[in-house]
Amino acid sequence: MSRPSTTVPRAVHWREQTEEEAVELTTAQVATKLGVSTRRVRALIVAGRLKARKIGRDYLIDSRDLAKFTPLPPGRPAGKG
Repeated sequence: MSRPSTTVPRAVHWREQTEEEAVELTTAQVATKLGVSTRRVRALIVAGRLKARKIGRDYLIDSRDLAKFTPLPPGRPAGKG
């Protein structure tokens, strides 16, 4: 009697793609691309600034949504004074 195949799906690695081709990225891949920590990526997702879908305890970000994301400039906003 043979055992059923138990293949674990792998995260798709980021690569150049055409506009209509979407790739789902992990928080680690997005963090590397944006130059921030994975914790910051999760904070952006929770704040609603970066669209993602949750799979178990992990998030997957569509590459098209990442392309639409515009980060705020670093630092504090200019004061009134």
